[in-house]
Amino acid sequence: MDKRIKNIDLTVPYKKIVETIGNKPIAYETTGIPFWDDEYISKSMLALHLNPDVESASRTYEFMDRSVDWIVSLLGKQDGKILDLGCGPGLYAKRFADKGFSTTGIDFSQRSIAYASENYGGEKNEFIYQDYLTIDYDKEYDLAILIYCDFGVLSPENRMALLKKIYRGLKHGGLFVVDAFTSNQYKEFTDSLTVEYENGGFWRADSYINIKRNASYPNQNYLEQYTIITAEDCATYNIWNHGFEPQELKKTLLNASFASVILYGDVTGANLTDESPIVCAVCRK
Repeated sequence: MDKRIKNIDLTVPYKKIVETIGNKPIAYETTGIPFWDDEYISKSMLALHLNPDVESASRTYEFMDRSVDWIVSLLGKQDGKILDLGCGPGLYAKRFADKGFSTTGIDFSQRSIAYASENYGGEKNEFIYQDYLTIDYDKEYDLAILIYCDFGVLSPENRMALLKKIYRGLKHGGLFVVDAFTSNQYKEFTDSLTVEYENGGFWRADSYINIKRNASYPNQNYLEQYTIITAEDCATYNIWNHGFEPQELKKTLLNASFASVILYGDVTGANLTDESPIVCAVCRK
């Protein structure tokens, strides 16, 4: 027998698998395992960010162009300071810089921040590798953005804590633009458990088994859970989101002291309808 195999305690992965599948997590429970900043997964994420034709990590480049044009029209000015939360590889910062704005981008992926700094950093833009929940924004920004429906990923407590930080960091009259999924996004969502084998892919370079669990919770909370099993170990990632009713989102933002909140159907200013899968809020301090 290979001594390397002999020295592996195979009961550990089995125990993790049984515990994960047998115990449904409470809403917004985390596993404590890095996702955005994982050495391999962050490489897969960056590749998706930089693919101009897919929306797995960022929206298409064409959509981002229209989005930035619309946001700039809301600001009614050609320069100013922008706070981009969850900035990824700086794709929005690059577009705002082209229009005369300077951006502070914050992201918890060291790989994405390194890419943004190398390609779009300099006089106009700065990029910070940090969890945006842990920063106190002491600069006065004309605009803050949290785009691509990341707001619902946060627990209700973290949402309110972040909103208070953003509010303090904005100038008087400054704008906060945020989007979120509505309940329409989850009309086809069903509880399920599936098992797939991948000979290397998004989660790991080598072969792995992916046990995916979809689970719905009260109050329109949803879990996509991935348990990744390799020859050596297993790791579980809980990815949460929330389906907002538009007026629920508006109330949450007004409760964070914003003076006004106007709702749209997406971050290009589309009309909000009863069927919209996304709601975008433009909040003024």
